[in-house]
Amino acid sequence: MKKLLALLLALCMVLALCACSESASGDAEEDEAEVEYEESDGEKSLLFDIDASGGREDEEEEKTEEAPAEEEPAEEEKPAEEEKPAAAEIDFSFTPSAPVPAAFEEQVLVDNEYCTVTLTGYNPDDSWGPELTLELVNKADAETMFAINDAAVNGIMCDPYWANSVDAGATEETTVSFSGAMLDYSGINYLQEIRAYFRIYNNDDWNMDEYFEDEILIMLPAAGSEEPITLPEHDYEAVTLVDNKDITVTVLDYNTAGDYGPELKLLTVNKT
Repeated sequence: MKKLLALLLALCMVLALCACSESASGDAEEDEAEVEYEESDGEKSLLFDIDASGGREDEEEEKTEEAPAEEEPAEEEKPAEEEKPAAAEIDFSFTPSAPVPAAFEEQVLVDNEYCTVTLTGYNPDDSWGPELTLELVNKADAETMFAINDAAVNGIMCDPYWANSVDAGATEETTVSFSGAMLDYSGINYLQEIRAYFRIYNNDDWNMDEYFEDEILIMLPAAGSEEPITLPEHDYEAVTLVDNKDITVTVLDYNTAGDYGPELKLLTVNKT
């Protein structure tokens, strides 16, 4: 009986030991499984991050490579600029706008209640150039200024820069000179038609209305060559700035040392 009990106790102890060892091995397997699972998750997570970033970069690179290049807009073709005529090709011939007198004739240019202007003489070859003689009569009770603001000779602008004041109630004879050098430089070889813009006003009170302000046409007998006007020759190559039905503007010469600094010499033709 005692032997039987001893065998049973021994058997129970063996079974208990086996159960303990199985339990310990199971826990160890679970721990290993958890470790493997965690490592596996970490690896998966790490691989996912790497794959994700790498995949995105690859996708972006593929998209960049596959994206078609944007075509640059075609440049609009600019219309070809019209070539300006060379100065030598312009016709500078002059046609008078009124009958040309065969000889000089005295002319009353202005006559009103304030003043009278009479052309009394013409010298085509004075020491400075062509010269007109004017008689100025001041009928006003104040000093009066007689001036030519602008003038065109044979259709080409040529200002004589003339002004003359006359005392109240006085009469005075004066001369208007055109620069011979300026006429030659502009290719004008004789005076035939002068369009002078006269301005006559009270020199004591500039707020008063002008006594006279208008253009006066003066026709003179042609003295000199009847050949068409030609451009004088210059070292500077002439450049035409404007050429239409009304006007022609040409740069004839360039002077780096003019009286007031560098200057351009212009030839202006009035075709109107």
